[in-house]
Amino acid sequence: MPTTSSQDPNYDFLNQGSKSTSRLPFANNSKKTRIIVVIIFVVLLFILFSVVKSFLSSSPISKTDYTAIVDRQQEMLHILSVDVTQVTFTQLSPPDQNFSATALATLATDQQKTVGYMNDFKIKINGVKLAKLYDSSIDQNFKSALATNTFDTVFKSEMSNQLASYQQELSTAYKATTLTGGRKLLKIEDGEAKLLVTALNSTTS
Repeated sequence: MPTTSSQDPNYDFLNQGSKSTSRLPFANNSKKTRIIVVIIFVVLLFILFSVVKSFLSSSPISKTDYTAIVDRQQEMLHILSVDVTQVTFTQLSPPDQNFSATALATLATDQQKTVGYMNDFKIKINGVKLAKLYDSSIDQNFKSALATNTFDTVFKSEMSNQLASYQQELSTAYKATTLTGGRKLLKIEDGEAKLLVTALNSTTS
């Protein structure tokens, strides 16, 4: 007859699996996990803030394109007011004298309007630096022209080159501009540039 043991059987092994899985993977590192989550949240918040700030602070017009226009206007104004003086004005033919006076008034007004439009979008132009902006090699060409009695010829050539570059810069800015006000301004200035080109060419004998 089989003998029975008075000792109760041990079933503890049945509970060993449940004990080993009773805790979450990061239960022992809950503080560390919270710190990591906070750091990730702060980083994402900073990225979002940077994107929003960049979007709000970006200008709807191209500073580079409009600055190029103002710089070109200034170069032509320098030619018309510094290279062409009361003395050298007499070196120009009568038609070119009329052109010079018309171009000076037109470009001065256009530059004022362009700078004003840029100011509307908080794009500032340093007036002091702008006044000093000119190509010294062009000044030298005019000085040499006085010595060779070719001032009027050099004047036509320089202004023709400047106006051609000016028209190209106006076209570039116009293509990149989507605002109605900007496109209207550039279209007007381009039309006036074309009139100046026509006037300059008509003075050629």
